[in-house]
Amino acid sequence: MGKLNAVRCDDDFQQALEEVAKARGWSVPGLFREAARQYIQGDELHRAMVDLEKRQAGSFKALHNEVRRMRGEMQELMTMHELFIKSYYMHTPPIAEDVKPEAKAQALERWEKLARGISDARAAGSMKG
Repeated sequence: MGKLNAVRCDDDFQQALEEVAKARGWSVPGLFREAARQYIQGDELHRAMVDLEKRQAGSFKALHNEVRRMRGEMQELMTMHELFIKSYYMHTPPIAEDVKPEAKAQALERWEKLARGISDARAAGSMKG
């Protein structure tokens, strides 16, 4: 058996130790041994926590960079989309009144075809959404 280490405690602290030890089913010396063991292992835990923090920081930085890249790409896509719309309106002549119903019907067909194409692309997995 190991060396006996005596520790003096004031009455309040001794009572608190006895209550904690009793609640856990330990003796007071067993409680001291466990506390000392955890204190000694605390350095290992601290190193592990620091390593975890570094890995998390690296992951967060990578995610941040990815979000910034995607935000830039999204801005480019929005700009291109806006330019296509402007180009369409600048270069599309007005429709004469007598052909508007036919043009509207053709536009609705094109719109439905586009909507089906988007739906099919999503179902095929070529679009994430």
